[in-house]
Amino acid sequence: MNAGHRQKTILLTGATGYVGGELAPVLLELGHTVRCLVRDADRARRTLPAGVEVLRGDVLSGEGLDAALSGADVAYYLVHSMGRGSRSTDFAQSDRQAARTFGDAVARARVPRTVYLGGLEGGSATDSSEHLRSRHEVADLLRERVPALAYARAAMVVGSGSVSFEILRHLVTRLPLMVTPRWVDTRSQPIAIDDVVTALAALAGRDHFPPEVQLGGADVLTYREMMSRFASVSQRRAPLILRVPVLTPRLSSLWVALFTPVEVGLVRPLVDGLSAETVVRVLPPPGINDVPLGFDDAVRSALSQADRHDGGSMRFAALIAVLAAVAAVAVTLVRRLLPHKAVIRGAVMHHPTDDTTVGADGSVRSVQSADIDLPLDALGELWTPATLERLARTYWAFLSSCTLGLIRMQYRDTGRDIVLLRRPFVLLSFKVPEYEMNSGRGIVRWPIEKGILVARAGRERDGYLEIDVRRVGQTQPGLERVNVEVEVANFYPQVAHWLSKFVYTNTQSRIHVLVTYGFLRRLLRRELDESVTGKFAMPSTAEETPEPSKARDRASV
Repeated sequence: MNAGHRQKTILLTGATGYVGGELAPVLLELGHTVRCLVRDADRARRTLPAGVEVLRGDVLSGEGLDAALSGADVAYYLVHSMGRGSRSTDFAQSDRQAARTFGDAVARARVPRTVYLGGLEGGSATDSSEHLRSRHEVADLLRERVPALAYARAAMVVGSGSVSFEILRHLVTRLPLMVTPRWVDTRSQPIAIDDVVTALAALAGRDHFPPEVQLGGADVLTYREMMSRFASVSQRRAPLILRVPVLTPRLSSLWVALFTPVEVGLVRPLVDGLSAETVVRVLPPPGINDVPLGFDDAVRSALSQADRHDGGSMRFAALIAVLAAVAAVAVTLVRRLLPHKAVIRGAVMHHPTDDTTVGADGSVRSVQSADIDLPLDALGELWTPATLERLARTYWAFLSSCTLGLIRMQYRDTGRDIVLLRRPFVLLSFKVPEYEMNSGRGIVRWPIEKGILVARAGRERDGYLEIDVRRVGQTQPGLERVNVEVEVANFYPQVAHWLSKFVYTNTQSRIHVLVTYGFLRRLLRRELDESVTGKFAMPSTAEETPEPSKARDRASV
């Protein structure tokens, strides 16, 4: 808007929201009379700029609308219900009702112009998210009712206080690793908050405008590129991004909510919307958003206003984030490994089981078991202490491969360490493994010492991880059955103490189950890794190792 336009009386809804809060002082500076319709007038007066008139009302119920709209020249509709309910249908239904109520009130008051800000979406209506469809539906409902609608559509708003931008900021600053679905490579055209506000203010005074005014910044970027550029501007290391095709929107939104300050009810629709391309297809009319900021400059402006006191070291949160990211992949892969009989190279795995319990004191016992039928000649060759040592190495090697090398085994003379990339990030520390074997049973056991993942109550106690193989007998000609059991016992996970049993069950526990069943399938193939330490490298027999001393307290399948 320029100085030639007369001053107007404006009703601003959504003034306590991010965009509305930024728009109110700009409208005042342009000389307009600004009324702000809010639900909590006392709280709003503490945050809104001096000079606005604060009126109590509600666009959903219609309370106070007629009085607020009386004599107004322009009505801004900047409200939405997203985040008030966790289900997408909750906010969509509320938005429909609010749009009808507001539109009818505008029509009764004969307000000449309504300005509405929705989401920019370049795909078809059937491909867009529930969130974006709802925002566009609001525009249609308003257009059916109000005398004239200026419909502005913007991509992600870059500014300190924009929910989408805060999600981006916290993901980059808190996480070294992200597991994402396909939306990480969806194109978008993020726009600076100052450019959005300037465009919205200009629409109040223009005599003519198109049915839609599409607003975007100077750069078209994927979400992956935005994270990389944000990291560069903020002088941080960009997170490692692992794209997987099977991460559901629900898991993705829960994961984002866990590591950002945004509630899951608000995250879910926003994450759904990331799958839709948000790029300007039709340029706005001259005079509106002619020279928008680029993404880097928009980020610099946002960071200059952001509260930087929440960065901290976040080392523990970052560690849990890595585990959660790996576990998100594990959840999907476990389902492929668990449920049914597998036949590989003449060997058969029957009825794999998973039994994980968390005691009242936080101690964990997790047992995975399966019966495996192996050819007699193969089992005879395998029944040696050297093979038991190779079984142990195969278990740890599979852990490293399924976590893409992020989690590794490092050897000490006095024990073994499971590390995140390298020391000092020791997740679990074990004493030297114990081997026990006779003609019918073989055990390798790692006593748990300490580590980042071990709660103080579980350090230097009797916790352990072990692989226990027992010969059952011949089941049919040429095949002999063994029962393989992988057990974690008396383990006190830090996660269960710091966060919740649910988090442990869906992070560390899932990784353990994934590794166990992947290990069992390696055993079916008889693809065993060579031992690193070579304790039983020389020819040896079962009789040369200690007798198994632990009686099984769990019936085999």
